[in-house]
Amino acid sequence: MAYVVLNGAQIKDKAQLHKLLKETLDFPDWYGENLDALVDCLTDERTPIMIEIDDYKAFKQNLGSYADAFIKVLRFVQSQNRCFDFKVL
Repeated sequence: MAYVVLNGAQIKDKAQLHKLLKETLDFPDWYGENLDALVDCLTDERTPIMIEIDDYKAFKQNLGSYADAFIKVLRFVQSQNRCFDFKVL
């Protein structure tokens, strides 16, 4: 299982978020580092993945409305892929 911890206080922008996800989850070179590409990669994945977002308050403060869009994407992926889960702390 891939277990990814996103520290909301350390993620300052969406580029940093996507770079971290790409490296940690070993996404392919074609990963576009945006929410559409994230959906594509996570819904196709068959290896169990858990993403944990620590300090969501700081995550939201740093990313603004993009944090909400990110959570919306994670909820969608969760509904489409039983190998994927996430939690927000």
